[in-house]
Order: sequence, then C-alpha cells, then structure tokens
Amino acid sequence: MKKKASLKTRLITIFALTSTIPLLTMGIWMAFDTVRNVQETTGTLTRTNLEQMDESLHIQIEAYEDVVNQIYYNDDVVAWVEQLNADSGDPVVVRQMRRYMGSLLYTKDYISSITIIADSGQKVTYNNMSAQSYEDAWMKTFSMSQEELYRDVSADNKMHIYETEYGTSFAGSDIYLFHIAHRIINYKDLEQRVGIVVISVDERLLNELLQPDTETADISNLLLDRNGRIISAQDQQMLGQAFDTIPLEQAAAYYSFHDETLNWDLVNVVWSDPYRNALTRKLVLIFAVSMLLLGISVSMILRQVSDLADAVGSVAENMRRVGDGDLSIRIRQDERRPLELETIIEQFNEMTDRLNRSLDKERQAMERQAEAEIKMLEAQINPHFLYNTLDTINWMAIDQEAYDVSNAISSLGYIFRYAIHDSDALVTVEEEEIWLKKYLYLQQFRLKGQLQYRINISPEARSCRIHKLLLQPFVENAVVHGFNRKQEQYVLEVSIVLEEEKLHIRIMDNGIGMSEEIAERIRRGQSVNDDEKAHIGLDNAILRLHRYSGGKDEIHVQSTRGEGTVFDIIFPILNVR
Repeated sequence: MKKKASLKTRLITIFALTSTIPLLTMGIWMAFDTVRNVQETTGTLTRTNLEQMDESLHIQIEAYEDVVNQIYYNDDVVAWVEQLNADSGDPVVVRQMRRYMGSLLYTKDYISSITIIADSGQKVTYNNMSAQSYEDAWMKTFSMSQEELYRDVSADNKMHIYETEYGTSFAGSDIYLFHIAHRIINYKDLEQRVGIVVISVDERLLNELLQPDTETADISNLLLDRNGRIISAQDQQMLGQAFDTIPLEQAAAYYSFHDETLNWDLVNVVWSDPYRNALTRKLVLIFAVSMLLLGISVSMILRQVSDLADAVGSVAENMRRVGDGDLSIRIRQDERRPLELETIIEQFNEMTDRLNRSLDKERQAMERQAEAEIKMLEAQINPHFLYNTLDTINWMAIDQEAYDVSNAISSLGYIFRYAIHDSDALVTVEEEEIWLKKYLYLQQFRLKGQLQYRINISPEARSCRIHKLLLQPFVENAVVHGFNRKQEQYVLEVSIVLEEEKLHIRIMDNGIGMSEEIAERIRRGQSVNDDEKAHIGLDNAILRLHRYSGGKDEIHVQSTRGEGTVFDIIFPILNVR
C-alpha cells in the first residue's frame, strides 16, 4: 500500500510551490479574476435578493388571502348573501354586512376596499378611498365588468388575483389597486352559487417590498405581470407601461426572477455601475499590499503549519480510538488552536456525548419493551380466564336448571368475545344483528321483561359490511339512558334498509327524550354538554362514524320530551354483495 504524505508535509509543499509563481502574473490574474468574481457575486446576490423578495411577496399576499378566507366560508356571510339573493333591498342585512366588512378592512394596513357581489347582482362595498364608504369607485375603472368578474371568480373554488390597475383618485392622489377574490362557499351545498368576495389592496404594499436595501437612484426594482406590464414600481408613472418600452440599453445590467405560482416577474435594473472605477483603483492598491504581505506571510505560515499539523494529528488519533469503541474519549481544548479546529473538537465531544446518551436510551427502551411484552402476555390471560369462568358458571346454572341464567351468561360471553376480538373489524349487518339480539336479550333480562324490541332488516342490506359495534352506543343510549324507570313498557325499534347504495338506520324508542338544544348539537356534530351526561357516550360514536365514512355520514335526530327519540343514521356502504 502506497504511504500517504502527512498533513504537515502537504501544507509545506503547497506553500512552497505557490510562493514561486511570478508575482506579476499573479497580480494580473488577480485583477481580472476579482472583476469577474465581483460581477458574478453581484448577479448571484441580486438573484438571491429577488428570491427573498418573492418569498416576502407570497407571505404578504397570503396574509391578505387569509382575510378573504375569513369572509368566504363564514356562515353569517353566507346567510346574509342568501338573504340579498332573496330580497336585494333589505337594509338591515346590508348594514350588518357593512359593519362586518368594516371591522375586517382595518385589520391590514393596505386594504382599501372590501366588496361582496351576490348572485342576484346586488353589491355591498365598504372602502376607505372616498368620503362615502359605501361607494365602489374602483369598479368604474376596472378592466372587467361586474358580470365578467363574477363569472370568472364563481367558476371555480380558487383564489383569484387581479394585477394592479388604476383604481381611483382621493385627496389629490391617484390610487392603484390589485384585487384578491374568491367564491363564497356554502358548505351545506357546495354547488350553490351564493356570491363572491373581492378585497382591493393598495399597490403600496407591493412597492414597499420592492424597495432596495440601499437608497440609490441607480437601482430599480420592478414587478411585471404575465403580459410584461409593470404592476409595481418605485416610480408610479411607470405603472401600466410595458417592460419592453424601457430603454434597457442605458442600463449596466438587469436581473429577473420568475414566480411560477403568480406568473409574475421580479426585475432588478442597474442603471449604472458605480463600482467598476473604484474597483480598478482598489485592485492596484491590493496588488501592492499583497506583495508586502506575501513576504510577511511566508514566515508566519511556516511557523503555524507545524503547530496545526500536530493538532490535527492529535484529533485524528482520538477519533480513531472512539471509532474502536472507546466512548470515554474527550479531546481537550487548547486556546492556541485555530477556531475551526476548536469547533471540530467541540462538535466531536458533543457527538460522543450524544452517542452515550443514545446508547443509554436504547438500553432503557429495550427494558421498557421487555416489560411491555410481559404485560401484554399477562393481559392476554385475563380474557381467556373470563371466558372460562363464564363457561363454568353457565354449566353450574344448567346443573341447577336455571336456564334463564344460563342463556344470559351465554349471551354475555358471546358479547365479550364479539367486542374484544378485532374490535375495529368489518362485519356484515347480519352479524351485527346477532350481537344486537344478544345485547337486547340481556337488557330484557335486566329489565324483567319490560323491554320490547323489534329489528327489521331488509334482505339487500344484510350482506352490507359495516364496522363492528357501530350501532352499540346509539342502542345503549336508548336502552340505558332513554327510558324512565317509571314506565311500564319500554319499546325499542331498529330498522336497516339499503337505498341508493347508502345504509339507512333508524333507532326509535318511547323513552324520556332529550332537549331540542342537545338534539341540535348532535345534528351539527358538536360535543354534547357535560351537564347532559346521559348522552355523553354519543360524542365518540358520532366522531367514529364520521371518520369511517370520510365525512359523508348524516345524522338526524327527532326528540320530544316524554315521548321518545328517533335517530336516523345514513352513510355510504363499503360494498354490496
């Protein structure tokens, strides 16, 4: 194997070779290379600055899109606009809408107007660009008519951004606006055409983002739309101009960055290069100083190389020992070592500490895993012990000819096995019916015959697959909490039919019923109030049904105090056989 040279030998050899290069050649090369590097660096930094400017642009626009989001999915806004569609002249609705829009307009510095256009054509505006806050001055100069704007925005569920245009004049100043719009969505009927919301944002927001880091007349940042039209610039007179009409031949350089999402271009124009002449003078000075420093560096580097090589060799040896498994090794810091080497040593010591901690955690995790496995084995014993005990009690009841008790114990054992074994599995409606009859038999036994029940399942629904114990909380709620102990007869009816590839399940009882407030909360899928503890088990059942159906379930509740409750549960089937 070829012997490798040490770090010390390599450093001394490299320095000796580079110091022999003719000074004149090095100076000329350094001058041209510095100019080239400065130009490349300037281009790279400028493009990076444009990318950062684009990120800031997205952050600002998203912040204003959040205001649009607050409006278009707001239930109150949907209700107000639906009332406008039904009765466009209702002044109460208009005042409520303008009060709400006014509260949002001042949440962002540059929102100039908020406009809602109903499907009926009725329009409600709140703006701060004129003395009359209800005027929609920008619509008069906008490039699209109200009907064209409405059709464009309401055609999909996307956020629409319309580039800067002249909006209006106020207090002797021209106001330029860009607009963010979205269709108003009624989540109870996603296809319903309700209306659209448009917020108008002052172009000064974009202008602030385009301001250069240094105040100079030699640099201009521009924002162009997809057609190359200037939609934001420090000079407002440039707004609306085509970029290709600008005399770029007078510019020293220009750089651009294309935003794929907005389909906009950020452009940086450098009108003159004030650096080139100063750079030439500095290069002459640098060349002279570098020759002087070269002589001084020769002696200093030779002295430092020896110390550095020795330090690196020590670090390498300790790393090798750690690699052999000795994690007790720590490298001692020395203030005479270079900062970079100190950083390497510090990171090495931290890495060794983390390895030690990781090994400790791994050992602890293995111990906990072993304990968990033991507990799991112990837990597996309990159900089998319970089944065997119930079976023993069952035979004892048979020996005593207590057949009702025997039937109850058999039903209880079946319920335990059904619930514990693969509790989240898919079963047929017919299998769920068997469990349901066992459960209701036990409830009849508990209530001493006061409970009567009927289960009606259509033939086509029997083979449909549902999640196990899906109906259990609803049935238990009706039996355990729904009946009044003073009643002489309890009646429970469960019916399951298949219609249009959806299961329709009805659970009806003649119990004590529930308040309209609780029934309404269940219909909306909201949590039941803790004061109504009789129905608290329904929360998880409704959430479970919603998760299984992917949000496509429907729950309808009809209840009258003292007369009973009807639950109608509808959800898509998983498959039909």
